[in-house]
Amino acid sequence: MIDTRDRILAAARELFARQGSQNTSVREIAEELGLTKTAVLYHFRTKADILATLAQPLIDDTDAAVERVAREGGGGWGTVETLLEVYLRHRDVLSTVVANMPALPPEVFERWFTVMNRANEMVAGPSPDLGGRVRAIQVVALLSDPVILLADVPTDELRHHILNGARRLLTEPPEPPERPAQAAPPGTTSPSAGRRPATGDERPTGSEGAWAEEGELSVGAGALAEGERSSAEGERPFAGGRRRAAGGEGALAGGGGSGAGGRPRSMSEEMVAEARRLRQNGDTPMSEIARILGVSRATLYRNL
Repeated sequence: MIDTRDRILAAARELFARQGSQNTSVREIAEELGLTKTAVLYHFRTKADILATLAQPLIDDTDAAVERVAREGGGGWGTVETLLEVYLRHRDVLSTVVANMPALPPEVFERWFTVMNRANEMVAGPSPDLGGRVRAIQVVALLSDPVILLADVPTDELRHHILNGARRLLTEPPEPPERPAQAAPPGTTSPSAGRRPATGDERPTGSEGAWAEEGELSVGAGALAEGERSSAEGERPFAGGRRRAAGGEGALAGGGGSGAGGRPRSMSEEMVAEARRLRQNGDTPMSEIARILGVSRATLYRNL
């Protein structure tokens, strides 16, 4: 038989999840159970104590899991897998705790914050740069949201897709920052002045000869070689840098104005739809999708 204390916790968890702890009074919790407010306060001094009690098993298990991974030398990926297992085990309360985190007693919130910071550091690994730290924080943060928002998805299926997304974020090479176009010094002529627009099948002149347009990174010899191989295989470039096989099905229309090497700086609706289809398929990395569509990864990320 469930005792009164457990009944109070169960009722509070449902009310907190439905309307938030800030909008739930101790009296409402009592009325939900047919009890008096005094009866509830006999077991818990305040509403914050009820929330802290609900959060305690999740925080305890998270803390213990991170400590165990650190002790066993599991590294970054071990931390990701272990944290996800804790979240999946506490699916019934994770949403309530995360949504009402600011209402936790200060000492409980501080403990959770400390555990999460340690997990972030373990995922990032030793001596990470800023990009590595950001990606580690993103990975740890993305573990909980799908568990909360996709509560109806079976655990094994959800685990597979969450880990797949985390793995991509940690292993796919980051996109280098875009360099802004620099104005030519007074009295000089821009190298691109008078140059005719790139059509996607041209080669730059000069030693390395990469072209730079505003908002796009320069394209080196490797990218041009890819275009040559495509032409040799019977494909032809067209406006926007997207290729279409001769006699094949309708190709996607190119996006807006060309960037470096004929790559567009924007994408048409058809290109965006194709990119989303390839991404949802789960087997094509973003770098490969960008190559297929003939755009930079920066352009791809901006449109998705």
